[in-house]
Amino acid sequence: MGRYSAQPLRHREALRGASRAPSCPSRLGLEYSRCRLGCDGFAALRRFVARTGHARVLQDHVEEDGYRLGQWVNVQRLFYGRGKLSRERAERLAALPGWSWMR
Repeated sequence: MGRYSAQPLRHREALRGASRAPSCPSRLGLEYSRCRLGCDGFAALRRFVARTGHARVLQDHVEEDGYRLGQWVNVQRLFYGRGKLSRERAERLAALPGWSWMR
């Protein structure tokens, strides 16, 4: 396991029992974990937008529950720039008020 594995695991443990976002397919294994983390990140971003009125998250922003939202947002931008972000997720992000693909 790499250095990035501890934070998402703690986050998943904190959310144990929470319902998945409806757009997450029910899958098992690593593919399911990636989907779950993506859904958790998008849900955290939607809560941020509801609080602030925009999706301009600072790179080092951490939510009150410890979720590293700024890091998640930066990864989405990185994947988009490399052509590795799904069209569905790119459209969902682009629809948020104040979203920008630039940092």
